[in-house]
Amino acid sequence: MTPKEAKALLGATRPGDEGVATEPEDGDVRAAFELLREDASLDVWYREECSLDEAIGARLRDALAAPPDSLRESLIAGMAAIQSPAPAHPSGTRGALLRGWVAAAAGILVLGVVGLSLRDAWFSPEAGTAQPTPLLGKSGAEFVSFRKSMSDYANGKIKLSMKDEDTVALAEWVASNSGPIFESLPDKMNALSGIGCTVIDWDGRKVSLFCFRNTANGHVAHLFVIGREAFVSLPQGDALRKPEVCCGLESVAWNDENRVYLLVAHDPDFSVSEFF
Repeated sequence: MTPKEAKALLGATRPGDEGVATEPEDGDVRAAFELLREDASLDVWYREECSLDEAIGARLRDALAAPPDSLRESLIAGMAAIQSPAPAHPSGTRGALLRGWVAAAAGILVLGVVGLSLRDAWFSPEAGTAQPTPLLGKSGAEFVSFRKSMSDYANGKIKLSMKDEDTVALAEWVASNSGPIFESLPDKMNALSGIGCTVIDWDGRKVSLFCFRNTANGHVAHLFVIGREAFVSLPQGDALRKPEVCCGLESVAWNDENRVYLLVAHDPDFSVSEFF
């Protein structure tokens, strides 16, 4: 199964659906979830899809909490227009997914009825002009993808473009190669020894990688630096700084006005808190 084929199936599922895909004809669904576990980029895509679905659902719930007076009449009229007999649905998870798509088609009618309510949520009039704002703040979905990608990169064989124990020299090399450099580091990190650096690409943006070593115990950590403009939104406050384990490695993040920083442990057996 290719990632494209898996996406076509996974797009109609939710986390946990694999457990109910037990019918013989559900083999493709199980195979899609199996590929999801093995393909890091597919896993990132699936997380973002689920996050978007949740955000859309929240918007619709908000809009329907105060529906227009004409909602009932409009729905009756809309349903009357689609009185053709419904096709038979196959059994198993595929059948459930197809039934979900039929329900989604009916939901389009609701979207049309509540369009005016949603319009108010999509636009923020200012000085007499409707200023478009994103329908969906991704609620940190891009950052989740960034953490996943960088942790996966740190889990592999890292190739450094320059090696030097002097962190100033590393920053100068990165700057000369158009990479973002760190503007501020936690006090503990200022005492670390440099190992090397490189500049990589993520989603069309430059990401700088600085590798540090704690000379007291030999532990190594990788600092990824990216411009703040790469993210529509970020987890706020402690939610951003909370250590998390991704791809088996602990990481912690923080940001300043212009940069976002992600510090990833090199080894699953120690915590990055000793660097932070």
